[in-house]
Amino acid sequence: MIDDLAYDHAYNDAAQIHHAATLGIVLAKNIADKLGKPAYFVNPMSTDELCDEARMTGVKGLYRPSHAHPLNMKQVAIHHSELMGKRYEDCNYVIMHMGGGTSIGAHCKGKAIDQTRIGDGQGPISPNRAGDLCIDDVMTLMKKGMSIEEINMLAARKGGLISLTGTDDVHKIRSELIPAGDKMAKLALDAMEYTMVKWAAMMAGALKGKVDAILMTGGLANDKELVAQLTEDLSWIAPVYVYPGSYETQALAAGAIRVLSGAEEVKRYTGAPVWDGFDFE
Repeated sequence: MIDDLAYDHAYNDAAQIHHAATLGIVLAKNIADKLGKPAYFVNPMSTDELCDEARMTGVKGLYRPSHAHPLNMKQVAIHHSELMGKRYEDCNYVIMHMGGGTSIGAHCKGKAIDQTRIGDGQGPISPNRAGDLCIDDVMTLMKKGMSIEEINMLAARKGGLISLTGTDDVHKIRSELIPAGDKMAKLALDAMEYTMVKWAAMMAGALKGKVDAILMTGGLANDKELVAQLTEDLSWIAPVYVYPGSYETQALAAGAIRVLSGAEEVKRYTGAPVWDGFDFE
């Protein structure tokens, strides 16, 4: 439920998400207050279900946060499970949210136990995000005179295809740049698909190979050529299903319905992180 604390934290971006998604909570609370009705939010970007192993880095006291597209990913998983006559909580999926930023997650029995860190310099190349940047890459960019803020912008907004080709429009790359003989545009698009495959396979590894299906969603799932190539390269892991576009509006409505119907208990926002360190530290 969106109470005053949830509203305040969303308004002030307490989670440091730096994304327009937090405005939804603010808008919903303002509208609901005028109508005298409750408002709810569902699976925000900061949703954290990582397993302990996925939190770890090789540096003591430094842990991986959870940054992905849980709202759309979980709704697609629920929708697919229902179509298969199953429950999301009984299935294992590799889910690929493919858009301007792409996140790929391992969903085990209803929880995203591992996933790429969207916009944090980890994951596949995408239309406007750089994908994997190791520490040596960051140091190289710093030696070339780039600031931390500029490097972060490459990781989160101005990297990927837009850095490599000058545009994040995949259709333009396919229909204009590649036919005109732009070899970098062709390589950039191939590299994006290659890194998507690599990360999807890694998430299948996180599920120990027990994958019921690979689910593709997001705006890029409308690109038939990309989907066909990904399907060819990933079908050895599990059957591939495609749910193009966004299911986020349906996800918000479905979440509220589950609460209002009594199928799910409403959760109170405490402001405390789901995970705040191991108890043995």
